Amino acid sequence: MKTEQPVQPFEVLVFEVDDWENPPHKHNFFELLCIQAGSVLQRINEHSREYPKGQLFLLTPQDSHSLYVKGHSKFCFVRFNELFFHEQKNPAEQLLLKEWLQKLEFIFHNHNQYGGPLVKDDNDSMMVCALMSNMLNEYTRKSPYYQDNLRNTLLIILNIIVRNVENEVSAEVITKPSAVIFNKMVNYIHANIHNPTLLTREHLAEQFAISPTYIGEYFKKHTGESIHQHIIQYKLKLVQTRLEFSDLTVSEIAYELAFTDESHLSKLFKKYVGVSPRDYRLQKKAEPEGINL
Repeated sequence: MKTEQPVQPFEVLVFEVDDWENPPHKHNFFELLCIQAGSVLQRINEHSREYPKGQLFLLTPQDSHSLYVKGHSKFCFVRFNELFFHEQKNPAEQLLLKEWLQKLEFIFHNHNQYGGPLVKDDNDSMMVCALMSNMLNEYTRKSPYYQDNLRNTLLIILNIIVRNVENEVSAEVITKPSAVIFNKMVNYIHANIHNPTLLTREHLAEQFAISPTYIGEYFKKHTGESIHQHIIQYKLKLVQTRLEFSDLTVSEIAYELAFTDESHLSKLFKKYVGVSPRDYRLQKKAEPEGINL
């Protein structure tokens, strides 16, 4: 399968087609797509759905997807990879990179498993599409500070997506009243996974008004695993994401995700994943990449 790389770490473009089909493939970058005219049938990770004008979706390097268009359609694409946030190494840029990674990690592990529209709120959809149009204008003109404006606008879009995904997860999980608290607890754990002081049994019990002696049993009743096990498993998913899509060292990942040290992370990773973090990264880099749209 032919592999095509994006020329730039960031690009915005408009794409118009008539009666077009793009078979299943993967990208080696992130792609945010807003439908400006017509509609498309999109299949992402075994979930098929028709997206009308005004809808948008985010494709990650983990996603297998295909596109089918009948009639005329017009899309606005925003494509980017981690290098877009690595181009400047000052502290402010590093904080932005960290926040960007955390936003994308939340979307990775909470949206695409469900499928459906990425942004369900109509006002938010209109706002994101307008922001993408502004990004196209900035990208085309390349006026002073345009790269800073693009980064900041992209982060605003990710914030809007995250709040919609949080609502989506709530709607999917809640099937009975007792699940409301549980779902809020899981979202809280995921949102604060980088801050271990907010994930202690005592703090969670106080946060959700559940007895410290009962909260472990309550959590296990809903998940079949302890809070500690859930935190480890979720952290390791984030480790896998960072190994695959960032150039952070294992030591840096261990620090950001609050493991004791690199050795602690490596031992847990080998125990649960079966290979060392470095071997996992090498395996992923050796895998063939899908074609670009």
